[in-house]
Amino acid sequence: MKKVCLAVFLCVGVALGLSAGEINLPKNAKIGKTLEGKTLQEVLQKVSNSKKEVVEKNISKAITALPLDLFIFNPDTDILVEVTDSSGSQILYYLAAKKDTQAFCFPKVAENRGNGWILPLAGSREWEDIANAYNGIFKGDNTGGPRTATNSAGMWIYATSYADFANRVIFSRNYNGNGSIRTDYFHAVINADGTLQITSAITNYSVDRVYTTKPYPLNEWVYIQAFQQANLYTIGWKTATDEERKSKTFTRNVDLEGVNFNNIFKNDNYEISPNSCFPVKEFFWQPGIFMFELMYNYNAKAKLIQQNRQNVFGLDTELVDNINAVIMGQPSFLAEDSFVVYADSNDIVIDIRSTIGF
Repeated sequence: MKKVCLAVFLCVGVALGLSAGEINLPKNAKIGKTLEGKTLQEVLQKVSNSKKEVVEKNISKAITALPLDLFIFNPDTDILVEVTDSSGSQILYYLAAKKDTQAFCFPKVAENRGNGWILPLAGSREWEDIANAYNGIFKGDNTGGPRTATNSAGMWIYATSYADFANRVIFSRNYNGNGSIRTDYFHAVINADGTLQITSAITNYSVDRVYTTKPYPLNEWVYIQAFQQANLYTIGWKTATDEERKSKTFTRNVDLEGVNFNNIFKNDNYEISPNSCFPVKEFFWQPGIFMFELMYNYNAKAKLIQQNRQNVFGLDTELVDNINAVIMGQPSFLAEDSFVVYADSNDIVIDIRSTIGF
């Protein structure tokens, strides 16, 4: 198999107007759209038509690349996404990854980010203190037990398809899911179509709901939150460029009695394995946190129920920045052999399908 000495990022150098021998990839490059349908086929056809050629570029760090026409892609198991500059206007290269997000997840050490905390476990003293403070009865007539009817939960999520979080509980109070008597009065979920929803008991046998009408965006980090203050409920998501939130005041004929808590880190009443890839970060539950208040001001130590680990989805800006750092010979948590490069004089593919496994 013939290899070429750094064909990598020749096209980037041209696009960014760089002089010979200079590699200067932008900081905060971002994941663009996932290629699908006709667009994907056009890119793959262009790749297959690429000629085996040797293109040399003198840079400070030599990285070996394979001819682009050797790149093989299976749309049934793989995804191909654009990596762009921070504005999204220029394609820097294409990134090939597995559809199975388990293949490119890496754990963050909590202490390294100042989040040296753990989730209070059911039955622990800390959990009991929380339960004692926030349990009680909130009357259907909007009186009594204010802590019981004060809930706010949120986090960042990243999905490549709506199946990734379909029907996942964000946070719930008193949900049992069985029988005709409704005990769930703050049941926030991510619907299978990408919309967010809160349901709440309004009688012993029925619920009301509030939900977003637009699904959250894919292929980028999205901040989602559910909020309750007495009978006012709000659910919403927000990115740097878009948002949707919906509010509703429920007319209730049932008392709310706070006892049980449930959250996104439980699956069928079992804790998700610490080794699982779970594209969630900065989860919190803290009564009194208004919508999107913590989006850019996260302080996990001040929250009652926090995320007990930092498993962060690998296909994000941080991963891209570290790939770019390797290319430019800068410090990175990635090694030179953490990915495979395919390139010709016009296009580049960075392949993390089999080499990055955090």
